[in-house]
Amino acid sequence: MLYQDRDETVTDELPILTFNDEYKMPKIGAYVATVHLSNGTEAGYVLGTFWDGSKPPAKGKKGLYRKELAPEQGKAFFEYDSDTGELIIHADKIKIEGSVTTTKDIKAAEDVKAGSISLQNHTHPGIHGQTGKPS
Repeated sequence: MLYQDRDETVTDELPILTFNDEYKMPKIGAYVATVHLSNGTEAGYVLGTFWDGSKPPAKGKKGLYRKELAPEQGKAFFEYDSDTGELIIHADKIKIEGSVTTTKDIKAAEDVKAGSISLQNHTHPGIHGQTGKPS
């Protein structure tokens, strides 16, 4: 940890709090919040990065949860708006592994763009076979 406000002093490596076992290492050079034990600056923890005037959040409002997953904003994220009930999962590629179950109909917007869609081992009454072609 480099402290610019303390004559460029450097500590040994500090552990980073995980907050529910999530892993997202701060980039080198990122500003982070730290907490130190009473025995000096060598013993402490990195709490994580923070928003400020030089690094504002991509979006922000009451009822919005947004989790950036990539080093740069907007590249990959989860976003949930409690006002609309909409959940957005955004990334260049999205791969779902495992079983997917839906209790509602699957609807696609008119502007869906896909190279290929394959539905296998399904029970949806409007789709037959493994080609994804409607009946």
